[in-house]
Amino acid sequence: MPLFDSAVLVAAHEIGFARREGIDLRLSRETSWANIRDRIAIGHFGVAHMLGPMPLACNLGLTPLVSDTIVPFSLGLGGNCVTVSNAVWAGMAEHGALPDLDPMRSGHALRDLIRTRSTGGDNALRFAVTHPHSGHNYELRYWLAGCGIDPAREVEIVIVPPPFMADAMAAGRIDGYCVGEPWNSVSVVARTGHIATVKAAIWRNSPKRCWARAGHGRRRIRMPYSRFCAPCITPPNGVRTRKTTTISLR
Repeated sequence: MPLFDSAVLVAAHEIGFARREGIDLRLSRETSWANIRDRIAIGHFGVAHMLGPMPLACNLGLTPLVSDTIVPFSLGLGGNCVTVSNAVWAGMAEHGALPDLDPMRSGHALRDLIRTRSTGGDNALRFAVTHPHSGHNYELRYWLAGCGIDPAREVEIVIVPPPFMADAMAAGRIDGYCVGEPWNSVSVVARTGHIATVKAAIWRNSPKRCWARAGHGRRRIRMPYSRFCAPCITPPNGVRTRKTTTISLR
């Protein structure tokens, strides 16, 4: 998926770390987590960039195609944000929200805005997450509930693939979303949204994305991956990794 935590995989392919380890790494850019989930289950992919909770769902039979999925490596912790439209942020600001990313202050302001809208007969705000079995879904609901908002009754939560979230909000189809970078910054740069809070302030170092594999072969994959992961953050490879990843996300 075109997200910043795919950086190690992109660098391993483009800079050549995987090739040095004797791994024929071929990357496939996908637009939805459901597509990745199904393609790894039917054998289209040997390994995949996946949401942290998704392998658990695959193993528990909560997905359309059950698969024995293992996770030899984590690709990231935290890193998501909650972004709202300019109209929602303006309403939150009237109820005390400040641009300091404080989850409680922003959440209470959103709660008060929702109650004001409900009194006026307005429709429930619509928030998007990337997948039902995602940290985005769980942390958004956790944050809302912790600030006194019932996520099952006072807002609408829908599924939108990460690359489409900024456009969906700009078009007025959703009022906010929870996703990883760079899709929050896309709305900020386009001046169509405002980051209300960040996952690191809600649940620090919580699971985010992982490197998953269906079936066997964990040992064979993990050791080379560990070795080509380290060079990505050492000079000058760190700069090359950032540039390569930025280009691949366009």
